[in-house]
Amino acid sequence: MLKIALAALTALAIVGTVALPASGSAPGPIGTDIGTFEAVCSYSHRLADDPIVSPRSPGASHKHDFFGARTTDAFSTHESIRASATSCVRYDTPASDVDHSAYWAPTLYVNGKPVVATTLGAYYNAGVRYVESIEPFPANLRMIVGSSAGGPMEIDGERVWGYLCPGGDSIAATALTAPTCQTRVMDLALRFPDCWDGVNLDSPDHKSHMAYSRRETSEPLRTCPPTHPRLVPKLGLTLRYPTKGGSTVKLASGGISSAHADFMNGWDQSKLEALVSDCLVADRYCGGGDVPVAGH
Repeated sequence: MLKIALAALTALAIVGTVALPASGSAPGPIGTDIGTFEAVCSYSHRLADDPIVSPRSPGASHKHDFFGARTTDAFSTHESIRASATSCVRYDTPASDVDHSAYWAPTLYVNGKPVVATTLGAYYNAGVRYVESIEPFPANLRMIVGSSAGGPMEIDGERVWGYLCPGGDSIAATALTAPTCQTRVMDLALRFPDCWDGVNLDSPDHKSHMAYSRRETSEPLRTCPPTHPRLVPKLGLTLRYPTKGGSTVKLASGGISSAHADFMNGWDQSKLEALVSDCLVADRYCGGGDVPVAGH
């Protein structure tokens, strides 16, 4: 199941042969989109709260499904989620209880009835970037992918969100409808921005402090804009829903194009730093463990 979820997320990425820049111009090795570590989170609770967009205002938002820190609500802070129990596990490591981050997304409905995601996979990826420049998210960083008002599926060649059928679809997705899946499993995959301004942990619109890396040429290498020079992990979420999807799929925020998700960093910071160094900077697949997987 985890490998399928990772494949669903990877399907949103731009892949290809990596070409090195001319000699002397490269600030370090370029990743091959292999470097990854992950956490798997179960559903925790549902509230009409949003501690990023509507802090200290319970009930002010549309319904969200929360994963990770079990106490997340409108009043959540970095300190409260770090102190909270978590629904996230790193499944093959002794240090399994290290991700107390808060992840949330609008409640998904099919035929007007809410459907709870069976899992949320959080995948932290190196990408096709200068991997030696990747640094961990700072403590208490907050960011959003997508928009409740509707937003593009793609930004500069990077798929931001999409609905997928791991077992294949019988009716393909359209701009207005989710796909109809052959099996009763549908994924919603989202990719957060991966460049930070290096100063702000949040911003008034909750987006301006972050940006997506971009391709300057036809090569797959992605670099950060000068306004947001700090490379951070490419965080992708895959929410797996036990439904065949179809034309009646809606979100609490509106139609399918209102897909979005929020993140408050609640990792054990020393463990996050080690994973970024050993897995992303080294461009090696670690999965749910603390060291690279041999032979991967």
